[in-house]
Amino acid sequence: IKVCTIDLKSVKAFIAGTSNEETIYIDEKLTSYSKKIVCAHELGHYFLNSNNYAECFDSEIDSYNEFEANLFVMYLMPQVFTRMDFEKINSIEQFNSYVEQKVLST
Repeated sequence: IKVCTIDLKSVKAFIAGTSNEETIYIDEKLTSYSKKIVCAHELGHYFLNSNNYAECFDSEIDSYNEFEANLFVMYLMPQVFTRMDFEKINSIEQFNSYVEQKVLST
């Protein structure tokens, strides 16, 4: 899987390609650390939803697929999360929002 940074307008990242060659596109305006979080998220889409990963970058489409990709981030990058943060989370939507805020705040 290739990774490249480009100027994206409406999303932070997405993955696209063919079954033989996929590329993760990440917004070049993100910080270095945010790019890592977003890349891990897109890898989660790829590995967990390989049949429809190209459609999973928008939380409006399927919040559960976003949740799965965010869990992938949590396991791949546990340093992003703190126990205290999780004590406040009560739903999939709150978890997705939490990861989104981590990307925007780093």
